[in-house]
Amino acid sequence: MASLNIIRPPKVKIDGKGKGFWSQIGMIIIGTTISLVFTIVAAQLLESHQRAKDRRLSALMVMASIERFANDQLDGLKKLETSDSICAWLLSVPPEELELLPEIELGRLMNRALYNYQIVYDRAAENIFSSTLETWKNMGNFQFINNVEICFDFMRNIAAEWNQWSDEDEALENTIRGHPDQYPGKYKCSKVLRNPTMRESMELKHNKICYMRYNANYLLYMNKKNMEVIGISKEELDKFIEDSQREIAIDAPKPNADDYYTRYLSPDSITTVSIKAAMNIR
Repeated sequence: MASLNIIRPPKVKIDGKGKGFWSQIGMIIIGTTISLVFTIVAAQLLESHQRAKDRRLSALMVMASIERFANDQLDGLKKLETSDSICAWLLSVPPEELELLPEIELGRLMNRALYNYQIVYDRAAENIFSSTLETWKNMGNFQFINNVEICFDFMRNIAAEWNQWSDEDEALENTIRGHPDQYPGKYKCSKVLRNPTMRESMELKHNKICYMRYNANYLLYMNKKNMEVIGISKEELDKFIEDSQREIAIDAPKPNADDYYTRYLSPDSITTVSIKAAMNIR
């Protein structure tokens, strides 16, 4: 058996002076770099996709708000048209003849003629849009921004103007009814009808209704442009509105307001017992 030299082991020559080692290090660096790049790109794509979803949801909320506002006005017109017809009839009959009617009947007609319709404008969607305005500007979709801002301005002005008309009519009616001796007429309701300012307001009701119908349809027209610009269909918008208004079923009874009303002084209350005791009432 050949002897093994354990003191001087045979020399092993590495070709290329360690080139294989550095090659592996290089591959590791390249692989890590590629992996990092892919991770960053994937994260950016996911973030971009999420931003796109958020913008679409924001657009749906904005357009749903405009659509609901316009449709609410169109629904309100049904009652206002009846009110307008009664106004036209009451104004066509001399007040002296109207006072031949029973007070209750004339009062009911006046109540329907002076139906106080209030427009509700919820600014929640406008606030959401304002908070994401920079995002929309960065996208460069200025036509959508312009259209939506026009709609919100329009909605705010419509609500303020119409509600001012309604409040002024109600205030005048309350003033006349509160000081009946200062106004001519047989009944309180006919005193209201005889007032020149109130009669002028009743004459203008038809024009106000036409104005409301125009406003509602103009908003619906603008919203169709919004859908086209942003790429959302009417079906998608209608479904979003339907889903947001759907009643949520829960395992609990819905509170009824009538169940929570009690008499001002309950016979069994401490207050009532104390008053009776103080007044010596049985």
